[in-house]
Amino acid sequence: ATDNEKLEEIYDEINKLEKTEVEEFKYYKYEEKFRPWILLAGALLLMEWFLRNTVFRSFI
Repeated sequence: ATDNEKLEEIYDEINKLEKTEVEEFKYYKYEEKFRPWILLAGALLLMEWFLRNTVFRSFI
């Protein structure tokens, strides 16, 4: 396009073309947040086992 009028004609011609929808895929990245709870549960189980076999053995 050499001038604004020609450029406007080109844009009008582009706008007259058939419009199609483009299919779009969305991807989600999930962050798992269960690890601290698993570690806490494991630590509590180990502490329970340790106390049962040492300190609380004398109470039973």
